[in-house]
Amino acid sequence: MRAIAAGRKPGLVAALMALAAAGLVALLVIAEPLALRALRDIVFDGYQRLGPRPFAADMPARIVDIDDESLEKFGQWPWPRTLLAQLVGAVGAQAPAVIALDIVLSEPDRTSPARLIGLLPPSPARQALAAELAGAPSSDATLAAALAPLPAVSGIVLAQNTRPVPVRGGFASAGDDPLPFLPRFSGAISPVEEIAPAFKGFGALNWVPEYDLVVRRVPAVLDGGGRLVPSLAVEALRVAQQAGSIVVKASNASGEAAFGARSGIVSLKVGAVVIPTEADGTVRLRYAGARAERRIPAWKVLTGAVPRGEIEGRLVFVGASASALADHRATPLDAAVPGVEIHAEMVEHALGGHRLARPDWARGAEAVATVLAAALAALAALRLAPLAGAGVTALLMAGLVWGSWRLFAGGDLLLDPLPPAFAAAFGFALPSLARWKASEAERHAIRAAFGHYLAPALVERLAAAPGNLRLGGERRTLTILFADVRGFTNLAETLKDDPEALTALMNRLMTPLSRAILETDGTIDKYIGDAVMAFWNAPLDVADHPARAAAAALAMRKELARLNAALAAGAARSGRAHVPIDIGIGINTGETVVGNMGSDVRFDYSALGDPVNLASRLEEETQASGAQILLGETTAEAVRDRFAVIPIGRIPLRGKKAPVALHALLGDEAMRRSAEFGQLAAGIEAALAAGEAHRWDDALAGLAAIAAPAAALGASGCVAAMTARIRARQARPPESGEGLIVTDDNRKR
Repeated sequence: MRAIAAGRKPGLVAALMALAAAGLVALLVIAEPLALRALRDIVFDGYQRLGPRPFAADMPARIVDIDDESLEKFGQWPWPRTLLAQLVGAVGAQAPAVIALDIVLSEPDRTSPARLIGLLPPSPARQALAAELAGAPSSDATLAAALAPLPAVSGIVLAQNTRPVPVRGGFASAGDDPLPFLPRFSGAISPVEEIAPAFKGFGALNWVPEYDLVVRRVPAVLDGGGRLVPSLAVEALRVAQQAGSIVVKASNASGEAAFGARSGIVSLKVGAVVIPTEADGTVRLRYAGARAERRIPAWKVLTGAVPRGEIEGRLVFVGASASALADHRATPLDAAVPGVEIHAEMVEHALGGHRLARPDWARGAEAVATVLAAALAALAALRLAPLAGAGVTALLMAGLVWGSWRLFAGGDLLLDPLPPAFAAAFGFALPSLARWKASEAERHAIRAAFGHYLAPALVERLAAAPGNLRLGGERRTLTILFADVRGFTNLAETLKDDPEALTALMNRLMTPLSRAILETDGTIDKYIGDAVMAFWNAPLDVADHPARAAAAALAMRKELARLNAALAAGAARSGRAHVPIDIGIGINTGETVVGNMGSDVRFDYSALGDPVNLASRLEEETQASGAQILLGETTAEAVRDRFAVIPIGRIPLRGKKAPVALHALLGDEAMRRSAEFGQLAAGIEAALAAGEAHRWDDALAGLAAIAAPAAALGASGCVAAMTARIRARQARPPESGEGLIVTDDNRKR
């Protein structure tokens, strides 16, 4: 609490700074720079992916798709107009509400007879062919004849040229003149004169690209040479309903409270369908995503393989998804979809009554929320403990995101949660940082006082919790490991004339052993000459500490093998004899007291208790038992399902009144699953059972039978030691009830 109080004053200054920064963010929200819009679009696109518009199979939009398979069956693009005439005729025969071509037929067909004859060189044959085909209709005329009786709409492309813009339907406007708010074009690219009169309407295919070329908004109406021009989807809706005109409602129309301000277009009314728009006449689509149910391959239509119900009464768009035609666009849901899919999505969006809108008041609401969120987070940082304040701030940020999502999912409204969420994080972070810096002064004093004679990890723990600076400990179940160099006296003797080399060698050994401990979340207690003591599950909880200790022991053996190989190579290069280094490892699990042990003037973080002593005795026993790693009974039970562990019998240890059941750790899970280990474990179990029953010959025979798997798995030493113990018991039989226990004088300690 003292640190909290000390940090309040600088924290208050930092909170005011955070509020000032939040005010700047709020101004950015009002200004809407491109970077902020880009982040906002990432959020809104994510919402669309999480909650796309539900697709209803009974929606009337369908796509006759000129796909790759259709091109394979009927030839490359562009198709002859005679083939297009067959296609629209086949569609029209099934009585659609409208046929909308996402195609601009802006040039005469090159496959018309007259044009083909003109490509031939002058010859009598050409003259004869021309005479024979004289009067034959052009391909364009054939297509126009097919279109004339149908409710067909053609796509046009508005452009900056001087060609006239064809318009069939009329427009009526309510409120302000809509033209100033629309994207403006001077002319159009439209169908050739021979085909154009056959269409009942014309719709623009133009997109208004965003900065990242993702189609989020689709123009519903545009300015084409000073005339209102509908999009292809809007014109298809008009023709399908046989509506004469489209009503454009803008600001200051009846029912629109613009208070005289010219704020833009509000909506379009197409027949019975009202389409809310953005101020510039675009519609922000709520996408359902590309759906196979919408698409009817063109080849199926041409071959009569489409049921009548798939086309009758529907708004049918004819377009291409063939990859070679490159008519693909990116949407919030798909990286690339055919452009005709977006026209169909527009129709479904409009008929479904959706309005994915960013209301006029959105920026103001986001700016206010930004300042309020920063203020609430700063208050939490000042009034609450750090963890509680962080929790409140996290809940506040999550609430902002959740509220934004609910407005999107339930109300088709787009409100950006990022500025207020970032402001909340900033509002909490600045005061918290100021409080933390103030409390660091107290911790610095502790580090300065104890940093010269306590372990760095313990110094940090004391600095974080000064109340721990006292003697005493707590009861915890630990797994303890002792690792000691075998034959260290002999090793030291070989290097007696070079103590620096011995020190360097021990450092070279202890470094990888220590790394194996730390990488498995162990705590190094101390180094005892040529030995190291470590434990797991203190000071921090480690859920599977017996298994982690076992893994560390196996890693130590691997590191030792690498070191011996490197030492042998170095000795060979220098012509010296190489003395291999070996270690014994004992591991035991049990309840201990762990904490600050020592005196009032000096103490260390360590563990005490009988399980610690037993782990040390296990390490001592490794050489006599022929094992490299010995486990106590509790540790063995905890890890035998994950590691290769074998029992080696009950053996009296120094300082223990009763014999102790010992187990050898041979390897990892892969070894445990091997056939050799299964044979080895079964043989040892049988041999121990025979020994316990004093059937010595059976026990010896069983051990002899597993010599091969024991050698393969590095357990020959264990088997040899067990064989020697059984022979000793056979020579001096135990008393009744003693079982397989070594009691000869040289084993009593």
